[in-house]
Amino acid sequence: MEVLAHELTHAFFALLTFHKVKGLKINADDSGGSMCFEGDGNWLIIIAPYFFPLFGFIAMLVITVYQWFAPMNILIFIVMGYIIGYHVDTVCSQIHEKQTDLPKVGYGFCAVFLLPANLWMLGWMLAFNSRGWGGISVFNSLIWQLDKKFFSYVLNLIGL
Repeated sequence: MEVLAHELTHAFFALLTFHKVKGLKINADDSGGSMCFEGDGNWLIIIAPYFFPLFGFIAMLVITVYQWFAPMNILIFIVMGYIIGYHVDTVCSQIHEKQTDLPKVGYGFCAVFLLPANLWMLGWMLAFNSRGWGGISVFNSLIWQLDKKFFSYVLNLIGL
């Protein structure tokens, strides 16, 4: 499942960035896989599986449809909790020295980008689990407010 989720996330971001996906291959021995697309690609396609919880996003869409017919219940919280844990486990197990994606964008960039991106995505899933899509909106608003305060603090610190 990890390899499938990984390659599907590459494909999802290829489609989001207007690239035509030509193929998807998963090795039978669970050693990895590949996704082929037209065009040059970009850094986002390459590192998307290391921060974007595709299964979590799909679950949030399914839960949204489910809520049209039934109220929130403990089962939804259990499913989202499992998916959050799955995402953390998957990302942690896929970041290793034999990974071929990370050197393509550079280890320095990955070190700076992936932790905050993962925390942001985890915040999205937790906010959704608490208040649905409105919770994500509130979460993003709070992050924006903190970013403005931090930026102002840094400017004051350096004397600008």
